[in-house]
Amino acid sequence: MNPYETDPTLIPSTDSYADLPAYGRYKPKDEDFRPDPKHFMSTSAESLEYWSSVLDLCVESHIIVPGYEGGRDVFALGSVIVKSAHRDPDRDARRASRDHGMSDANEVAAVRLVREKLPEVRVPIIYFSGEVSALISYSSYLAAVKSSTKADTLALEAPRL
Repeated sequence: MNPYETDPTLIPSTDSYADLPAYGRYKPKDEDFRPDPKHFMSTSAESLEYWSSVLDLCVESHIIVPGYEGGRDVFALGSVIVKSAHRDPDRDARRASRDHGMSDANEVAAVRLVREKLPEVRVPIIYFSGEVSALISYSSYLAAVKSSTKADTLALEAPRL
């Protein structure tokens, strides 16, 4: 078998990673989640509500890297990667030692710099980086975060091959 095969119908059930659907062999589909362009990098109230609804899509079955010790879970929504701590109700208590704001800002700046200076290098497209307030979220999100009031979120998409 081709180790780079992305078509799940061509991957045998005996494959070592058959039980890990997000193991680097994702084949984009027409029905995949696609972020709404009008909300890209926007922090308007409408956009924050939209990004909050995106967090509702980030359920346990979409986790590709769990967030340990107050870190953020990493989710795959099709080819879109979302880093968020919205599932951890105790995250705010540990937040002082685990604020991702500076690292997210650094990632956004690095991607922008590489895109400007080295256009031949493929880098992720960052759709949003910031905090989504639970106060404007849907009830399922409020229930998931319990006492938490904010969730650091970074949504990005890997470059197409």
